[in-house]
This record gives sequence, structure tokens and C-alpha cells, in this order.
Amino acid sequence: MVDLHSLVVTPVNSSSNFALMMARRTLAGGIDGVFEGIEDRQVSSSSRRCLTWWPVGCPKRFNAEVARSQPLHKVTFYLAFINMSEAQFTLYSHLTGPNGWKVTYLLNELGLSYNTVYVNTKENDHKKPPYLALNPNGRMPTLVDHKNGDFTVWESSAILLYIVDKYDTEKRFTVTSEEDRYHLYQWLFFQASGQGPYYGQSYWFNHIHPEKIPSAQERYKNETRRVLGVLESVLLKQEWLVGGKLTIADLTFVPWHNSLKGLLGEEFDFEKGFPATYRWHTSISALPGVKAGNELKARLMTH
Repeated sequence: MVDLHSLVVTPVNSSSNFALMMARRTLAGGIDGVFEGIEDRQVSSSSRRCLTWWPVGCPKRFNAEVARSQPLHKVTFYLAFINMSEAQFTLYSHLTGPNGWKVTYLLNELGLSYNTVYVNTKENDHKKPPYLALNPNGRMPTLVDHKNGDFTVWESSAILLYIVDKYDTEKRFTVTSEEDRYHLYQWLFFQASGQGPYYGQSYWFNHIHPEKIPSAQERYKNETRRVLGVLESVLLKQEWLVGGKLTIADLTFVPWHNSLKGLLGEEFDFEKGFPATYRWHTSISALPGVKAGNELKARLMTH
């Protein structure tokens, strides 16, 4: 993430009133997760670096041709700054979708630098050639590691494993024994094949599908409760899922559990219904990197 709080911002290539408004919001710390495109440019005979701000939901400038064809999608600020460096990662994510936030949490916790691109699914940008060149499945998240030759990996569980295998040198969020590692895979796969699809279908049939189908709504609400029951049966007996410590196996379940009332109804009482799982979720949510991710999402959702 780029720290912009002490920077002097001069708007270029945009409506001055709009650019100044965004500069004020930036310096106030309101939207400091949606910047990228840092590069050196010559401006008025002096060399400065510039940063391109993309409004939430707009895609990253994949190349110069796209940028020229979509001039209203970006606002460019030229920055006077000290000790500002390129981010190591670019994370392609979705503002409201849960899966990218798992990666945000982990990157925050490990103190790794990154820029986030919130892909504009309303414009179907995840199904267009620039994004499909990164992720042929056309889903989010996708991670690009610029310090590893722009190595690209998609699927959130695979991304989490890549990050801990390569950059979690202290093994804070992973395990060391072979047996524990297979249990780590077990829970990552269960989340990807169980929690994600069932919770996602519950949200779809209750909030998006144009026709109300009571049997489908009830089925996926029941499956959501079943997955919670699986977790509860384990967490009643132990604090964490794997290895007696917090790992990415625990972290990966958090984003969907932030939305349980939207899945099961406002009357759903997480603490009462699944107390051990609630305690576990609350403990993970208190981590600084997780809290920062949730707070950032809340801020972005209000803009």
C-alpha cells in the first residue's frame, strides 16, 4: 500500500475540481487502497513520479491503448514525495466479493506491499482479453508478483499458499510438519469447495436471482448452516483448525462469515447458534491486518 498522507498533489489531465476533491480524500486517508500505475514522467521540465487513481470498480490501465481509449476512467496526480517505492504485488480483486479479501488480510499481516485493482464486473471487464490474459477463468482474485518476474497465480487458496511458501519466512501463518500440511490443504479445499460455493449460492438465490425459488433459498441456507456445523464440531474441541496455531486455514473462512446476516437473515444470531465458531471468527477479525482490510472495505463501500 502507498502512504500518501504527507504528499503534495498536483492534479493533471482531469477536471481540476474533481482532482482536488480526490486529492483531499486521499490525503485524509479515505481511499488509500485504489492507487497504482506509479511511474517516472517528465513534467514541466522537472522529473516527478505520477500515480494514477482508478475510481472503485474501474479496471487497471492494462496498456497504453486501453488508457487512451478510456480517458474518463482515470485521474492522474503528479506527486512530490520522499522515499516512495513500487509495490511488490498487484492484487486483482472485487470490492464486494469475499475471496480477494482473504489475500488482502494475509498481505497486510505479513507487511508485504501491494496495490489493489478492483475489477469492474458490471462492465464485464473480468471477461475481456486483458484480464483473461492474466486469469483465463475470468474470476477474482489474481495476484501478480512483480519481484518474481511478474509471476501470476489465481484462485485464492493457491495465492495464499504461494505467499506463505515464499514470503512467510517465520511460518506465522503456515505449518511445518508434513501431517499438518495435509490438514492445512484439507481445510483450504473444504473452504473452496464447501463454504464458498454454498454461501455464494445462498446469497445468489436470496438477493440476486430474478425469480424467487423457495426450495433453492432453503437448500442453500441449510447448506450454510451445515458448513457452520462442521466448523463448530471441530472448534468446540480446539482453538484453531490446524497445528494448534492460527494459519491461512483459519484466515480463509473470514470474509464469508462477515456476511452471515445477509445469507441467513437479520434474525440470525451467530454467537448463539455457533458459539465456538463465533469466538474463532472474532479472534481472527481482531488481527490488525484483518481489521485494516475490513475497515478499508467499509470505507470504499461508502464512496
